[in-house]
Amino acid sequence: AARNDLPVIRALLNAGVKPDTHAAGETTPLLVAIGATRSDVALALLAAGADSEATDAQGHTPLMLACAAGQAALVESLLARHARIDAEDHGGRSALWYAAAAGSRATVALLLANGATQEKGDARGLTVLHAAAAQAGADVLEPLLAAGARMNRRSAAGDTPLMIAAASGHAEVVEALLAHAPELDVQNSGGDTALMAASRGGHRAVCHMLLAAGANKALRNGAGVSAGDIASARGFDSIAKEIGGKS
Repeated sequence: AARNDLPVIRALLNAGVKPDTHAAGETTPLLVAIGATRSDVALALLAAGADSEATDAQGHTPLMLACAAGQAALVESLLARHARIDAEDHGGRSALWYAAAAGSRATVALLLANGATQEKGDARGLTVLHAAAAQAGADVLEPLLAAGARMNRRSAAGDTPLMIAAASGHAEVVEALLAHAPELDVQNSGGDTALMAASRGGHRAVCHMLLAAGANKALRNGAGVSAGDIASARGFDSIAKEIGGKS
């Protein structure tokens, strides 16, 4: 199974070898196949009765791994076999969280249509919308927001999806979120705003978008510095000039 040789696996299954056969301490053939993005092998194992709820050492289920790889056909097959849609791994992340992080609109749509919940955050309080924002998943924002995702939800560190996207410089995600009028001047546990996060990373286009939307450039974080000060200190002169920072 480690080689994911479909003819060999089919021959073994036809000979009566159980689809979940694996050595102690190793993952099941199904998890191995999905991790290798061999949906053909995975589907053959499922058809032979492989356990769709088996987990690896991190608590990942077959559904989570299929979502992380954007394998929509396999996700559909697992859901048809009643895979637990809201199961969580050891980090508190669900299949929908992984689908959002992968930026797979088709997979996200499948999960939402089958009742996946999205508001529970992972161990760091990051929701599926945070996951999409962190990975430039602009394509999946609309279905998530349409299904009720709270764009101003804060992580354990106080970050909103907008702040995550701004810090990463994901202009398309920031633009998509701004179209839904998020709170612009939320400050996280360190006092940073989305504008400060963008200026720290030198993301000029994102800074421009936030300023145009009305972000408050006069706010200061816990260290007593503004977005303009941050840009100046990091040598991002064009950003500092637009925002206004220390000379």
